[in-house]
Amino acid sequence: MAFSFFKGKKNRNTAPSDILDPGWQFYSKPTQLEKPGTIFRINDQQIKYQVGELDVQTQTGEEAAGKTTETITVDIGIAARIFGMVNFGISASIKHTSSFDLIFELSNPKREITTDLAIADALKAFWDKLEYRADSEYYLIREARTCTGIIYELTDSQMNELGGEATFQNSISLKGNLFKLDKSKGYNLKGEFPAPLRVMFLAEQIKPRTRNLGAGQIQFGKVPVTHQLNWIDEAD
Repeated sequence: MAFSFFKGKKNRNTAPSDILDPGWQFYSKPTQLEKPGTIFRINDQQIKYQVGELDVQTQTGEEAAGKTTETITVDIGIAARIFGMVNFGISASIKHTSSFDLIFELSNPKREITTDLAIADALKAFWDKLEYRADSEYYLIREARTCTGIIYELTDSQMNELGGEATFQNSISLKGNLFKLDKSKGYNLKGEFPAPLRVMFLAEQIKPRTRNLGAGQIQFGKVPVTHQLNWIDEAD
């Protein structure tokens, strides 16, 4: 199954199973963590911190196959993070954006979701216990996609932007990286996982409704995220 992202233009492939809603994000790396119900924050330095996890019921189902080619505008440091590159200078390049026509294929994809009803009471109880940080934006993961493998198709120009083949190959060659570069059909970056891992998520931003945060109890609302989020992981 192949997916890619699209921003700001009409979808060029109309098959219903192909279309992704705006706002889907890649995890920093394939993971068994950060399931639907997870709350994280990104502070004013663009550092991402895990906040907590709601105890909510989720549903999981298989997805149909499909393929589309669309455009996503991503920070080149974020692209490097997705591909498992190290020592790329993510902090230095966080404000540099490049447009990638990014095509990727998922093996055995499944979709995890939760609902408003499942979230409502759990979210209220969670915020009653949390000290809100005004320097951060808070996000709730609503949906996630898992798979047992993923292939990214990169062009020559994209490879050059990422430092060239030698730099790219050296950067992803360290032990623990899930991806290998396959040149049999262009630049294909392949990852095969021993168990299903989460690779993408859809989030809502949790925003305070009270204008004066110092006056009384803060009331929160949820807003769909329709743009790409840029962050640096806490451990970077």
